[in-house]
Amino acid sequence: MASVIEELKKNWHYSTRTLEENQEAHDLSEDGLVKVSNGGSITVDGEKIVIINCEATAKFKKLVKDKKI
Repeated sequence: MASVIEELKKNWHYSTRTLEENQEAHDLSEDGLVKVSNGGSITVDGEKIVIINCEATAKFKKLVKDKKI
Protein backbone atom coordinates (compact mmCIF):
# COMPACT_ATOMS: atom_id res chain seq x y z
CA MET A 1 0.00 0.00 0.00
CA ALA A 2 1.29 3.40 -0.95
CA SER A 3 1.10 6.37 1.36
CA VAL A 4 -1.12 9.03 -0.18
CA ILE A 5 1.06 11.73 1.39
CA GLU A 6 4.28 10.28 -0.05
CA GLU A 7 2.73 9.91 -3.52
CA LEU A 8 1.36 13.47 -3.42
CA LYS A 9 4.80 14.78 -2.47
CA LYS A 10 6.19 13.24 -5.68
CA ASN A 11 3.57 14.34 -8.20
CA TRP A 12 1.00 16.60 -6.46
CA HIS A 13 -1.71 14.13 -7.53
CA TYR A 14 -2.55 10.50 -6.83
CA SER A 15 -5.39 8.02 -7.40
CA THR A 16 -6.10 5.67 -4.50
CA ARG A 17 -6.33 1.90 -4.94
CA THR A 18 -7.23 0.54 -1.49
CA LEU A 19 -9.73 1.18 1.27
CA GLU A 20 -6.90 2.32 3.55
CA GLU A 21 -5.72 4.87 1.00
CA ASN A 22 -9.33 6.06 0.62
CA GLN A 23 -9.50 6.70 4.37
CA GLU A 24 -6.20 8.59 4.27
CA ALA A 25 -7.50 10.67 1.33
CA HIS A 26 -10.69 11.55 3.21
CA ASP A 27 -8.69 12.53 6.31
CA LEU A 28 -6.42 14.77 4.22
CA SER A 29 -9.46 16.30 2.52
CA GLU A 30 -11.07 17.11 5.88
CA ASP A 31 -7.84 18.91 6.85
CA GLY A 32 -7.91 20.93 3.62
CA LEU A 33 -4.74 19.34 2.28
CA VAL A 34 -6.19 17.68 -0.83
CA LYS A 35 -9.05 18.14 -3.25
CA VAL A 36 -10.77 14.85 -4.03
CA SER A 37 -12.90 13.65 -6.93
CA ASN A 38 -14.38 10.33 -7.94
CA GLY A 39 -12.18 8.26 -10.23
CA GLY A 40 -14.50 5.32 -10.81
CA SER A 41 -13.94 1.94 -9.19
CA ILE A 42 -11.92 -1.25 -9.45
CA THR A 43 -12.59 -4.80 -8.30
CA VAL A 44 -9.93 -6.46 -6.16
CA ASP A 45 -10.44 -10.03 -4.99
CA GLY A 46 -14.15 -9.72 -5.73
CA GLU A 47 -14.50 -6.52 -3.69
CA LYS A 48 -15.45 -3.25 -5.39
CA ILE A 49 -13.18 -0.36 -4.32
CA VAL A 50 -13.87 3.27 -5.18
CA ILE A 51 -10.94 5.15 -6.69
CA ILE A 52 -10.42 8.63 -5.29
CA ASN A 53 -8.43 11.14 -7.32
CA CYS A 54 -6.44 13.40 -4.99
CA GLU A 55 -4.84 16.71 -5.87
CA ALA A 56 -2.57 18.57 -3.46
CA THR A 57 -3.79 21.98 -2.32
CA ALA A 58 -1.64 25.06 -1.81
CA LYS A 59 -1.77 24.33 1.93
CA PHE A 60 -0.28 20.85 1.35
CA LYS A 61 2.41 22.21 -0.96
CA LYS A 62 3.40 24.87 1.60
CA LEU A 63 3.73 22.22 4.33
CA VAL A 64 5.96 20.14 2.04
CA LYS A 65 8.07 23.20 1.16
CA ASP A 66 8.43 24.03 4.85
CA LYS A 67 9.36 20.35 5.50
CA LYS A 68 6.50 19.93 7.97
CA ILE A 69 5.23 16.80 6.22
